[in-house]
Amino acid sequence: MAIPVGFFLAHLLYQPVAGTHVSTIGVGLDWVGAGPIPTPIEAAEIVDTAATGVSSIATGSFMGSDWKYLGASVTYQDEVGPLTGQFDHVITGAGTAGSLPPNCAILVSKQTGLGGRRNRGRVYLPPVYPAETIVDSLGIINPTSVGLLGDRFAAFDSALFSAEFQTVLFHDTAPFTPTPVTGWVVSNLLATQRRRMRP
Repeated sequence: MAIPVGFFLAHLLYQPVAGTHVSTIGVGLDWVGAGPIPTPIEAAEIVDTAATGVSSIATGSFMGSDWKYLGASVTYQDEVGPLTGQFDHVITGAGTAGSLPPNCAILVSKQTGLGGRRNRGRVYLPPVYPAETIVDSLGIINPTSVGLLGDRFAAFDSALFSAEFQTVLFHDTAPFTPTPVTGWVVSNLLATQRRRMRP
């Protein structure tokens, strides 16, 4: 999906400690600040700070010890073409409970103030969390953990907004004007590579 001119696309980078494959979470961003637009490297550092803040989605206490966070990568689309930047910040998980298998993920829906499938997005959180112990044999994540995950995504979004970035949803059909994200909803049903679920 193309990034509209004047907008950013950020990716948070995660990797298994014993592996080489990098998993990502992508989020569109609109700079709403009064000052100069940050460079992609500056934006990547802002995104990293939001992700690694207390109770956000890339802290050591949040992740299992077999996963690590690598930092943030950002692409900004200007009128000439894409500009990229990356901020490296390696954090290894400190959780001691066993992580979920690598083909599992947490489905998180991006909500907007508008209706219809066009105005809903989603991301898949790699299995950095939760531990196997909070998912039952039917793939249902316990309600307490779903709530905690929702709180972490809300903290991430709030930290970005405090840094003058509005999270947005991009569109692959006209009109292409991005839609502001108003909330993140964590599914209580575990997603897998075999079961691609739509919210």
